[in-house]
Amino acid sequence: VYMTAYSKHGKSDGAEAHITPNAFHTFAVSWDRHDLIWYIDGGEAGRVTTPDDMHKPMYMLANLAVGGNWPGSPDASTHFPAKLMIDYIRAYRFEI
Repeated sequence: VYMTAYSKHGKSDGAEAHITPNAFHTFAVSWDRHDLIWYIDGGEAGRVTTPDDMHKPMYMLANLAVGGNWPGSPDASTHFPAKLMIDYIRAYRFEI
């Protein structure tokens, strides 16, 4: 969710600099009618105005995608098989 939504709307925030391999990290998205705000380990990593096409119910998806604009296409240094370890996923609804 983090990079997919962010990349779709043409933004790049250098978030890869905040992520170290072989360590657990906390990723979060705050989404309301005004802003989408991404966080990595409690620090704001990016922010955009909520696009018009994101004012409807959506599904949460956690996957291990390979390639794309971030971090780029696989090459000889890409480790396969890749591994995605998730400790937990939580969703909250904030009432306004």
